[in-house]
Amino acid sequence: MASEIRRLADSVTESTGDIEAKVEEIQGSISRLVVTSEKGSSTIAAGMQVSTSTTHDLDELVDAASQTRNAARQISLSTQQQKTASDQVVIALREIVTASSQTAQAISSVSRISTEMSTMSLELSELVKRFRLTAVDAPKLS
Repeated sequence: MASEIRRLADSVTESTGDIEAKVEEIQGSISRLVVTSEKGSSTIAAGMQVSTSTTHDLDELVDAASQTRNAARQISLSTQQQKTASDQVVIALREIVTASSQTAQAISSVSRISTEMSTMSLELSELVKRFRLTAVDAPKLS
């Protein structure tokens, strides 16, 4: 029986060694898991910082795009106003051209009429010279 107890004791000792090796292996795995988790946590924290920075940059980009859109609207409005003003200037210039043409025609007519009147005046003067009244021919006024 002593030999069985001895075998049992050896078996317990061997099992205890195996258990100790397994516990050390588990502790090593846990240590590696803790280190990996810490690295993962720091990577996640860095990722969060990058994500926050990216969000901030995107917000600034959206604000800049909004400002650009507003500036483009203002430019478009100004361009429309300039086009309207240009159209009005073109209309006014056309009216000036039309009025100038009518004025030129009126001046031409006045010039022609003036020439005709000058000719008629000369003719009338010639006629008046032909008919000279003498004192005898003059009617008496009473």
